[in-house]
Amino acid sequence: MSAAQHSRWVVPMLAAALVYLGWRARRRPSRQNSLADAEASLLAGRCSPRLVAALPSEVRGRRWYPQVLVSDLSSSFTLPEGSRLLGLHLGCMDHPPESLVMLRSLADGWEVDARILLKRYARYSLLAFGWLPAFEAGSRALLIGLGAGSLAHYWLSCAPGGAELRVDAVELDGAVVRAAREHMGLRSVEADGHVRVHVADAQDFLREVEEEAYDLVFCDLDIGVLLPHDAEAGASKKTVQEIKCAKRANADDPPRSMYRSLTMRGVLVLNEYSEESPSVRLQQLVSCVRSLRRFFPEVHVLRPTDQNTLYFAPVARSSSPDTFLRDIAQRLQLPGVDFQSLLADLPPHRCQVYS
Repeated sequence: MSAAQHSRWVVPMLAAALVYLGWRARRRPSRQNSLADAEASLLAGRCSPRLVAALPSEVRGRRWYPQVLVSDLSSSFTLPEGSRLLGLHLGCMDHPPESLVMLRSLADGWEVDARILLKRYARYSLLAFGWLPAFEAGSRALLIGLGAGSLAHYWLSCAPGGAELRVDAVELDGAVVRAAREHMGLRSVEADGHVRVHVADAQDFLREVEEEAYDLVFCDLDIGVLLPHDAEAGASKKTVQEIKCAKRANADDPPRSMYRSLTMRGVLVLNEYSEESPSVRLQQLVSCVRSLRRFFPEVHVLRPTDQNTLYFAPVARSSSPDTFLRDIAQRLQLPGVDFQSLLADLPPHRCQVYS
């Protein structure tokens, strides 16, 4: 083959090879995905999870959710040296992880890096500490919907007075608890007695909960199951005596149970996840606010993502409800979270108060 003929073959082959390599690069998840934008990267499918464990669900009758999976997402992100990023999925790994946990290596294994909350709604939920400046000796918190336990780790390690805190965590599916214990660092906070895990239905647990047991109640599950949709709007200013009388009332419905479980300085936080249309989400918001306003003097509503809506309901009325969250964002300081930036990211219609 002459040199001219050779060049006629080589140039097209090199061009084809470059095109192929570019195509492969576009398909391959980039290691440069930023942790700051981890949730968006996961939702956009820019990650390649590696299966770590698959556990059959212990809850019957959920065809969409036959198993609980743990994935290793470390290769899809630029992580600190000696770190791993694990995700907990329900059903299959095509679904974005319900929970994310960062682990860092130790001489004898791995521990949870509690400072890192990668779920956007979880970071916004920490605004609850505007009502709770610090946990005190004997303080308790209730986490309904344990997942991998990242919030429990954060409360204990990073919240003021967290060393004094005891957490009751309720999870319906024992497979989720096993995954969190065996792969995602939950055992470390169970072993020292700071967290007690209850494999139970949330409604059953709330029905039996003690009165004024918790300073903080966080509900992270399908709240449509817990909150009635035909609740009447009500509630307003209450005296201390009226609050105590309401707490002693019949505790058959979940909003009342959550209310009576809180101390006088307590706050309830609900995370609602919905992929419904905007009109349906608006109906859900109105229904939820009405349910809560039967007992709580005010309800603050934030929409940190298109799918997540957070409800903050304190037992005691705030001094200035209309500006309370904006005010506390200026003074609240917790590791790994810039609250002023969080609220600055929200347009006005995504930050509202009902009082």
